[in-house]
Amino acid sequence: MAALPLVEDLVAANPDDNEIQVWLAHCLLSKSRTSGTPEEIPALRKRALEAAERARKKGNNSALLQNVLLVLNDPSTAQSLLGQCGSRRQNERGRSGFWAWR
Repeated sequence: MAALPLVEDLVAANPDDNEIQVWLAHCLLSKSRTSGTPEEIPALRKRALEAAERARKKGNNSALLQNVLLVLNDPSTAQSLLGQCGSRRQNERGRSGFWAWR
């Protein structure tokens, strides 16, 4: 999550910007799902939820915010959303088939 430090700097400089709060929530959630250690994950998710709630209270109702809140409030949602995309193996097979066709 190379963007996280930059987004944190933007939030520090613009704490009332609800768009940046959404991106902070997204980055924190992404880190919790991809590279956070088991010890870090609860704190990352808590910070993500706090940033998302700040954005919502400031009037943001974007699709990104709604998705972040959906995943934070119901972690099983993320698995079902991923399941709709098919397995990674199927996706890789589809890509290799596409490139082989071209």
